[in-house]
Amino acid sequence: MVLKASLDVDIQDGIMKEREMQSYIEQLESEIAKWEAAWKFKLSRRELSEIPGDKVDELKKLFEIRVGPYSFTLGYC
Repeated sequence: MVLKASLDVDIQDGIMKEREMQSYIEQLESEIAKWEAAWKFKLSRRELSEIPGDKVDELKKLFEIRVGPYSFTLGYC
């Protein structure tokens, strides 16, 4: 009985951590979308549109953020 209770607590803890991580990911994605919109606006301004294409590609790589499912991290952040 103690083992089952302990297992239930561990499962609930895992569920809560998963919810927290999902909330964090959604918040991060929202912030990234805002940053990207602001960045695109700045690049579209006339004085910045003169940036050479290779430099723009470098900037895009700097702002690239890859997000994977939390389960791939095995809970380690």
